[in-house]
Amino acid sequence: PPPGHPVIDALGSPQAMLTGVLDKLDALAVDVSSFEADHICFRCATVDEYRFVCALLAQNGQLLVESMIGGRPIATYLLAEPILFRSYSIRCIEVPCPKPGRPYASGWEHVEFVIGSEAHSINDKEALEEFVKKYPDVPWDMRALHKSCNPDVSLQIEEGSSCKFHLWPLDRVIEHELEVGLVEAVAASFWSSSH
Repeated sequence: PPPGHPVIDALGSPQAMLTGVLDKLDALAVDVSSFEADHICFRCATVDEYRFVCALLAQNGQLLVESMIGGRPIATYLLAEPILFRSYSIRCIEVPCPKPGRPYASGWEHVEFVIGSEAHSINDKEALEEFVKKYPDVPWDMRALHKSCNPDVSLQIEEGSSCKFHLWPLDRVIEHELEVGLVEAVAASFWSSSH
């Protein structure tokens, strides 16, 4: 990406992670050229870093949601200026807060591609299964295929990075989750117990 994007200037470039993902997909002959890369994920090592990253993203975009998922907050921001990489225009950044007692290295962790369209239901597991069947030699991780909302399949790229495939762009998923009441608010007690 060209220098000068305020998020990249502050957090570093996702270029190495994205290049690693696209090179691995290319080596496996998984064609993602027609898919939108709707979001990338930035992992934080500490709660303080999470707060810093969220404040930075709030200055450079709009908070779509911060909700409890898997026992910790995850925030998603729609960027005012997308991050451009090759033919991709990445509009959203997902930021998971670290789980207490589960340390992560900070940095860019995954990119997610949209393989469906509004014609698919948000839970169209069959469309994901059809996609996976096209690439029988790829070591897919299918554990999230059976999520009740926004199922996905993923592929480990290397230690600490992966790519995922889902049906709707993340901002549309969040809109749906808010509409149907699937968003769990972050309790104040999480912050008091996480330090």
